[in-house]
Amino acid sequence: MTVKVLDKTVFGFLLLYALASSTSIAVANIAVCSALIFAIVRHIKEPLVFQFDKRIVQVIFLFWFTILVSATFAYDHLSGFDKLWAYVYRTLPFFLAVPFINTRKKLVAILIAMALSILLADLYGIWQGLTGIRAQAFSSHWMIFGGFLEQMIPLLAILGLQEKSLTRSTRVAFFVITVLSLLALAFNATRGAWIGILVVFVLVVLLQLKNNVKTAIVLSVFAALLIGLLGSIPAIQQRAASVTDITFHTERILVWKGAWQMFLDHPIVGVGPGNFEKIYLERYILPDAKERLGHAHNNFLHILAENGIIGFAGFMAMFGYFLIYLYKNGIRKRDPLALAVLLASVALLVQGFSEFNYGDSAVIRLYWFLLGLAGANFCILKNSGELKPMIGEKKT
Repeated sequence: MTVKVLDKTVFGFLLLYALASSTSIAVANIAVCSALIFAIVRHIKEPLVFQFDKRIVQVIFLFWFTILVSATFAYDHLSGFDKLWAYVYRTLPFFLAVPFINTRKKLVAILIAMALSILLADLYGIWQGLTGIRAQAFSSHWMIFGGFLEQMIPLLAILGLQEKSLTRSTRVAFFVITVLSLLALAFNATRGAWIGILVVFVLVVLLQLKNNVKTAIVLSVFAALLIGLLGSIPAIQQRAASVTDITFHTERILVWKGAWQMFLDHPIVGVGPGNFEKIYLERYILPDAKERLGHAHNNFLHILAENGIIGFAGFMAMFGYFLIYLYKNGIRKRDPLALAVLLASVALLVQGFSEFNYGDSAVIRLYWFLLGLAGANFCILKNSGELKPMIGEKKT
């Protein structure tokens, strides 16, 4: 196979991943693994030029190193190294996206494929909700579907609102799918995702107040009408009321206490990646706990318990730099895709206070792909000379 054919093949599998991203975890896995195999063959034939932001790669490797240190001292080394590999494997969409999605046409095709994928999931999820079933669409759990929605909603909303390079019909379609995704999220009833999207909405309105007051007002009125409409549905109303009802969160509070104590007993390197469930159930589950949970239902407490201060520092450094990078490109350089991924990051991290979504393979793999798309777009803009200067800077 020629290099050109290999490039097309890898992109084809990435397109397949985009189409399956919200509908089939199995097909998504096959697509990513196949893309990796052909990418390796391509790299052997002719070495790829990776135009990554150097610091992004450094903070990713730093996090992996901290997990390696923790795995070395883990209670169960096999589980520790398995989890390290899981963390590495889930970043593959990022490392594949940047070199192989290298034109505007390819990027738009990927975005449309992802929009179609979440649209199918939305329609199925809404149908489930209307029939009295908690919406999970094609996912195996409600929180997986919620994790998809909280990332896709800001992506499609911001691109529909700000990405002038898309056709008018594509932008309108993205808006329509955003509305359907919001309805699906309401029926999905994942409270952490609700709060994440609410925080994102507030940020979007604040940004629009600086740029376009009329748009901010329209968005606020639309949100008020949507919340009022959905709030009249008894099941959604009761679920929303439970957000502030402490009795609904007893099990989470108990597992948080257990995770915190686990960290206090193993403050430097934790109990080891992948070791939380076994150690928690054997030593730290509190007598009042009724559920035998396998994770801490909190990204930060889970990382602290499993990987100690070392792993937590790596995790915070990695996501801290992602937010800085996306802020710089999304707001200061006014790149809508980077802004969309910044808001998706915020939603993911907000939900991460009540769910260990970094440990969910399908959800976090989608995040890595979105981050890869932001990186790919930066390279496309840079290579084409379209990169906007920082706000306050003059174009050179």
